[in-house]
Amino acid sequence: MHAHPQATPQRVLTALAVTVAFMLAEAATGVLANSLALVTDAVHNLSDVVALALSWYALRLALRPAHAGKTYGYHRAGILVALVNSSVLMGLALVIFFQAYQRLLAPQPVGEAALIVVAALGFAINTGSAWLLHRGSQQDLSVRSAFVHLASDALASVATLLAGILIALTGQAAFDALASMLIGLFILWSGTAIVRETVSILLEGTPHDLDMSAMLRDVLGVHGVRGVHDLHVWSLSQNVRALSVHVLTDDLTLHEGSTIQRDINSLLVNKYGIAHSTLQLECAGCEPDQLYCDMHGRDGERT
Repeated sequence: MHAHPQATPQRVLTALAVTVAFMLAEAATGVLANSLALVTDAVHNLSDVVALALSWYALRLALRPAHAGKTYGYHRAGILVALVNSSVLMGLALVIFFQAYQRLLAPQPVGEAALIVVAALGFAINTGSAWLLHRGSQQDLSVRSAFVHLASDALASVATLLAGILIALTGQAAFDALASMLIGLFILWSGTAIVRETVSILLEGTPHDLDMSAMLRDVLGVHGVRGVHDLHVWSLSQNVRALSVHVLTDDLTLHEGSTIQRDINSLLVNKYGIAHSTLQLECAGCEPDQLYCDMHGRDGERT
C-alpha cells in the first residue's frame, strides 16, 4: 500500500494549530522584550506554519488516485514540499546570521525574564509538536522536513533559554545574538541534508540505502534468470520505489516466464521494499552485458 495512514495528516494539523498559537505569542513577547532571539524564533515558527501547512496538503494530495494525466499519482508532491521547506530553512538561516552579526556590533538591552519564560514554554510546545510528527517522518520526506523545522525550534528554544540565563547572570546582551547564530547553524545543517535527499529523488537517483550489487546478485540467483540489463531503480517518494529491468531467460512458455516474474517480484517486495516493478523478459537478440542502458542511442543501437 502506498497511501499514508490517516493519523499522520491529523497529527500534522494538530501540530499546525499549536504552532500558530505559540508563534503569535512569541512574536509579541519578543517585540516587547526587545529580544532578537525571540523574534528570530518567532519568524522561524512562521516558516514552521508554512512547512506544516504544505506537508498537510501534500499528504492529502498523495492520497488522490492516479489518472491519465498523472499515471504515478501525486507521490512527488511531498518531495516538492520538502524541497521548498528545506530551501526556506536555509534562507532563514542566512537572514539570522546577518541579524545576529548586526546585534553583535551594536548590542541592545534584552528583557531576560520574558526571554527565559517564553523559551521554556517554546521548548515544551515544539518538543511536543515534533513528537507528534516523529513517526510519520520516517516514511514521508515532506513530514520529515516539517519535523526538522519543529526539532530545530526545540533546539532554538534551548539556546534562547540559555541565552536568557546568561544575560541574567552577566548582563551581557551579546548572548542573545550568539544564541541566534547557533540556531542558524543548526537550521543550515538540517536544511542542507533534506535538500540533498530531495534533489537526489527528483534526479531519479538510486535510493541511497539500496545495495545495487546485492540486489543484482539476488535477481541473478532466481531460478531461470540468465542475465539482466537496462536496470533502473528510482524513488517516487521517500518510501515508494520503482524498478524496471530486462531479464534474459531461456526460450520459455508464457507460464514458465510468469513464474520467474512472480519470483523476482516477490524478492523485490520482501527484501528491498520495491513494490512497483516492470520486468521485460527476453530470450534472444539481447545485450546481457550492458547492465545500465545507454539513453543516448550511441551507434544507433538504442533510442
